[in-house]
Amino acid sequence: MRVYLIGFMGSGKSTFGKKLAKRLSWDFIDTDKAIEGQEGMTIPEIFEQKGEAAFRALERQYIQTTFALENVIISCGGGTPCYFDTMDSLLQHGHVLYLKIDEGHLFERLRTRSAKRPLIAGKSDTELKDYIRNTLSAREAFYLKAHQIIDPTSVKAKFVAEQIQKKSDGRHHIK
Repeated sequence: MRVYLIGFMGSGKSTFGKKLAKRLSWDFIDTDKAIEGQEGMTIPEIFEQKGEAAFRALERQYIQTTFALENVIISCGGGTPCYFDTMDSLLQHGHVLYLKIDEGHLFERLRTRSAKRPLIAGKSDTELKDYIRNTLSAREAFYLKAHQIIDPTSVKAKFVAEQIQKKSDGRHHIK
């Protein structure tokens, strides 16, 4: 079984995913880290040298390599499900969890980490708030297609791990 974590940057996909993988004794993959390793450069460098369109193509190609994996939690980049047919592929090849966090929490999480994220680097607080609002609004239609929507600030990884374990054992559906 493959579990894909989607959501806006700063929603906690990597942190939550690592906890989930540990609880399940599964592997964990952060697609951004995997792409950095594959390309030999950071995500900001890829954006700068190759552009966003090339990065999105790399994301799609990498996601396709995960379809053969089993017992793995995969943290996707915030925009991953919003390009090409990637969301449909994620839904077809795994269980998709949308980590949904409100704009205020996203702003607080991202304002101190913006230098590491090419799409928000150098934005003022007002620009960052506008970016979060507008981009989240545009992406929400993709995110809401997920099999399950959770708030990682209130739902514990232990509970989700138990649900995933039951589903992978074929005993129950995750709700």
